[in-house]
Amino acid sequence: MKTGHLGVIIPAGIKLKPLRTKISFRDYRAQNKVKIQKKLAEKSWSEVTSLETVEEATGVLENTIHMIDQCFPKKTVTLSTRDPPWMSPLLKYLIRKRSKAKSRRKLSIAAELTERISGIISHNRTKMAKSECTGTSQWWKNVDFLSHRRNRAHIILDNEFKENLNDYFGELCWDRDYEQPMLMTIDSTTIKAPQFSITQDKNALLKIRKTATGR
Repeated sequence: MKTGHLGVIIPAGIKLKPLRTKISFRDYRAQNKVKIQKKLAEKSWSEVTSLETVEEATGVLENTIHMIDQCFPKKTVTLSTRDPPWMSPLLKYLIRKRSKAKSRRKLSIAAELTERISGIISHNRTKMAKSECTGTSQWWKNVDFLSHRRNRAHIILDNEFKENLNDYFGELCWDRDYEQPMLMTIDSTTIKAPQFSITQDKNALLKIRKTATGR
């Protein structure tokens, strides 16, 4: 949409400190899934099924569940607001692990981690690009898909669909941080509303560009 308005960029005078958050996660990669499948297959469950009471079986089963911590170890990393959008907790952990390998002169391990890190970054970027809806072109593609506007078949849109389409555009244009300002009471006896002459109104309307919003 073309308008006669000019954008203004105001840089922040003070650089804000990054927000850091500690996140705990489990490593659910493929090799760990294979590891727990192997342990579950090798585990003898007769000691659980042979018990007479549910309480005893539950106690033995709880002692067996510790294999989850062995196969899916729990890791803790710190994510910052300055991290790139494709950064994930697993990626942060691998980068930290690679730095430790380099500091200990384990170059072969560091090289292997570098290859894995590159693959995860590429995967995260591709996934993020597919999920993002950027630009009006993608918006109109979604509208065409919903309304079948590009379809040659004649389709009559019902009122419910039109309302859903209107809600879709409303979500795109809605500012979630907007708060309606409080109305101010104006004393008409002390403050008079400005009045404009017909000539002033005419001159103001003539100066509005054809591409102005709302014309």
